[in-house]
Amino acid sequence: MFGNKPHSMILLAGLFSLPAYGADVSVAVYDFAHVGSQTLEHAEQFAAEVFVSAGIVVRMTTAISDDPLGSDFSAPSRNGCRESPLPVIIQAQILPHAPAGFRSSALGYSLPCAQHGAQITLYADRIEAVRQTENVSFDWVLAYSLAHELGHVLRRSAAHDADGLMKPVWTHNDWHSRTIFRVTMRRR
Repeated sequence: MFGNKPHSMILLAGLFSLPAYGADVSVAVYDFAHVGSQTLEHAEQFAAEVFVSAGIVVRMTTAISDDPLGSDFSAPSRNGCRESPLPVIIQAQILPHAPAGFRSSALGYSLPCAQHGAQITLYADRIEAVRQTENVSFDWVLAYSLAHELGHVLRRSAAHDADGLMKPVWTHNDWHSRTIFRVTMRRR
């Protein structure tokens, strides 16, 4: 996936054009799938680190609620949803299972134009399937899924890139190049 290009630059392809460059972003993560506090803490940390090179400070906190969040399926206008401000706190939820009929390659989805409810929804069963198939850690798959969907929200767009974090479907090689990026993050 990375070729000869700097690893973090490829992973962050497209994120430098974010309207939130240089901003602090708050994300509340609701663990309705009960993935565990240590797993969630690692995933939140990894996901936040992805945005450091883009000049974005992401502050993730684990939030508590008894019921899954509602969804605001507001459609973008002709100019996308960049006219409306980002929510003060972006809300992400991890649900136990994807609904029947949900695209099999998707680990979750984002609602970039949503002003309330969950802007990001991830499915623990889909993350677990990738963990087993690719022999990677659950927290790593959760982290990159969370970072990918957060990228959509911050860009205020459902668009994907040809490679990097915002690639629509990750391959075996993408999942196994993760350790290279981890080393790059630690060197910053």
